[in-house]
Amino acid sequence: MLDMDTLAKFWPLAFGAGGVVVAALLWRMRGEFATKADVMPLRDSLSAATQRIERMEGDMRHLPTRDDIHNLRVEVTAMRGDLREMRAEAKGMREIMTRTETAITRHEDIFAQAAAQRGRA
Repeated sequence: MLDMDTLAKFWPLAFGAGGVVVAALLWRMRGEFATKADVMPLRDSLSAATQRIERMEGDMRHLPTRDDIHNLRVEVTAMRGDLREMRAEAKGMREIMTRTETAITRHEDIFAQAAAQRGRA
């Protein structure tokens, strides 16, 4: 069995072997895991990307929402209807003006003919 004297003789050897095993494991893990030096550039680029995203989100707050676009579409459609009504009214007014001009021209012609006949008589 192991007694204290035996342990006292072999503990430095056991800890030395254990230290070698731990050192070998650490050496092996060095290739598998990232070091602080490896992570720092990524951390900086992540911070820069986060800042860019925050700026973009801030810029996007000023853009119209889906509801704003829908409301705008509704208003434009209403304006189109109003313009069609105005166009129809303007067409009617043009027809009235044409008839009025025709009547006035006819009256002017009548007066001109009457004046011409008086001048002859």
